[in-house]
Amino acid sequence: MYGVSLIHGGTFDIASTANSWISCTWIDCDKANVQDAEILSCTVVDANTADGVAFMVTNDFADIVKCSFQFSDGHAIELTDNTTGSQNNVGNLFSGYTNTADSTDAAIYLSEAGNPDLTINSSDGSNLQTNSWRTLGTGTITINNTVTVTITVVDTLGVAIQGARVFLEEDPGGTDIISYGTTDVNGEVSASYGGTTPQDVTGFVRKGTASPVYKAAPITATISSTGLSQTVTLVSDE
Repeated sequence: MYGVSLIHGGTFDIASTANSWISCTWIDCDKANVQDAEILSCTVVDANTADGVAFMVTNDFADIVKCSFQFSDGHAIELTDNTTGSQNNVGNLFSGYTNTADSTDAAIYLSEAGNPDLTINSSDGSNLQTNSWRTLGTGTITINNTVTVTITVVDTLGVAIQGARVFLEEDPGGTDIISYGTTDVNGEVSASYGGTTPQDVTGFVRKGTASPVYKAAPITATISSTGLSQTVTLVSDE
């Protein structure tokens, strides 16, 4: 199924590896059982869900990729199984859901009995908030939002500088994100960040040993839910 809009629908039972739904939109629909299906780049708007009830239901978060959920009531996604202890959330976006643990309006609901704990590893720009979850029992969900932080260093002509040293830390907090990393031939150094966002950061760039040498420059920026890509310009000190 590709590019279809479904309006005022009931329950969609599409839980099968034979089903692939791409760039589809559900508007004012009740529920979609999507276990084992491919749900890619779809949108859910004004779901007809009650408080504490989810629209999409699956046992594996990876069935749902790069989809967008707009809050109406209840949850976006119900996960029915946690046999692996961790699941992957790739590029999904959530708008309007509460960031309060165990709220009936949180984005994610783990309905497996037995009080299991779950780790959700978010990537590819997902904005799933760290406390936007609920469990059936007393288990907890840990949401790790991993994004890429890249610092690019250039001179005043815009030419990449290789061999510059970059230091970047949380502000406040002082936790290192890039601990004296060295820029490559493209003038870049990157690191993964798995903390909460937005997160202010501070740091500096230096290249003062091997010629050509440059004046140090500060870094002040913010890591967003999609990461950080910052260019720093160094001025010659020769």
